[in-house]
Amino acid sequence: MLSALELEGRGWKMQPTSRRLSRDIADGMDELGVLLAGHAKNAYWFGSQLSIAEARRHLRFANATTVQVVAGALAATVWAIRHPRAGLVEPEHMDHRECLAIAGPYLGKLTGEFTDWTPLQGRGELFPETLDVDSPWQLQNIRGRQWIA
Repeated sequence: MLSALELEGRGWKMQPTSRRLSRDIADGMDELGVLLAGHAKNAYWFGSQLSIAEARRHLRFANATTVQVVAGALAATVWAIRHPRAGLVEPEHMDHRECLAIAGPYLGKLTGEFTDWTPLQGRGELFPETLDVDSPWQLQNIRGRQWIA
């Protein structure tokens, strides 16, 4: 979020230099999942934790994020092939167990954890923002264009 706000704060001008990371990534892990937030226990994250080493066991020059995203696309494609008469369906109408059986070998560790993180953490440090500090999960605290000109 802070990166997006920084980009917006620069008037949507990209940084003068950039580079694509591929083989440069030598170590580490990517976490890709869903954050269910704003309930009595604050927030719950469920997702995949995949190391770069594990990702490269599947695809030599891939990164963990690519493997995680493609695993979902692969599962959806196989599901569609196996269920040709189902037509167009929303993801929640697909059999999640069947899809996870297909994607699972590419996702690394699947885990879920409650967290005390909120969208307010680290906010307002780069430039002033209009935030609702009394209700952290309000859309006002999540959406872009928070900075004060």
